[in-house]
Amino acid sequence: MELPFCRKHSQDIDTMLVNRSWVNPDENYIKAAEHLSQLDFVKLKKYYFVICANDLDLDFPNIQNPYCKNEVIIPHGFDEDCDDLACEDCGRDIFPDTYKKQRYLVLSIKLNTEKIINWFEELLIGLIWEKAANGIYHISFKSKIVSIIIPTLCTDKSYLTVDRLRTNVAVLITFGKADLKILLTLYTVPMANLICEHQTLNQILSEAVEKGVPELLPNVSFQAFPYVLLQETTVPEKKDTAIKS
Repeated sequence: MELPFCRKHSQDIDTMLVNRSWVNPDENYIKAAEHLSQLDFVKLKKYYFVICANDLDLDFPNIQNPYCKNEVIIPHGFDEDCDDLACEDCGRDIFPDTYKKQRYLVLSIKLNTEKIINWFEELLIGLIWEKAANGIYHISFKSKIVSIIIPTLCTDKSYLTVDRLRTNVAVLITFGKADLKILLTLYTVPMANLICEHQTLNQILSEAVEKGVPELLPNVSFQAFPYVLLQETTVPEKKDTAIKS
């Protein structure tokens, strides 16, 4: 797939950079996933299934159990004339072609993180950098230290704490539509921007240096100390020590 498609559909590329499955995905999602698969950035799996009792199918009025919603996977190369296909839940024979049963496409994606890491580190050639941990890179750029953080690849989550993120100029490079609950004004760039060449790594580093060290967002607070469960204390009842006459 050529670069013009990638640039035009970078948002689709961004959406597909995540470990998950889609049922009947949009055609552009399929093309984006196939492009990422060609780059070996993801492992792609596609298959079809039919629903045992589906009121959209021609066999629906004549089935014994209209409540069986089991998803029956159609094997690759399945031939209805000579291959058997039965529902594992209710046991009835399934004829996807004869009864024109609705087919549902499942698209499953698994990130090839090793390939993505190797590709990203090739972009660092010519720069002075060190890898502090998985997904954490410190780069010397324009007399500054820029920390690039890739949360999806980060195995040590302590690098995502506020104190550490405020040490250097920082950039978050995200996979997919990440919902990052971080209380800092961090410069965030989708990995798809690099893949589709919307931005070069040098451009990203330059913008990060211009933005400077991230600051706390206004009107937010965060827990500075670990939560400690406090035990309720009660004042002992005073005893009557008066001498009775």
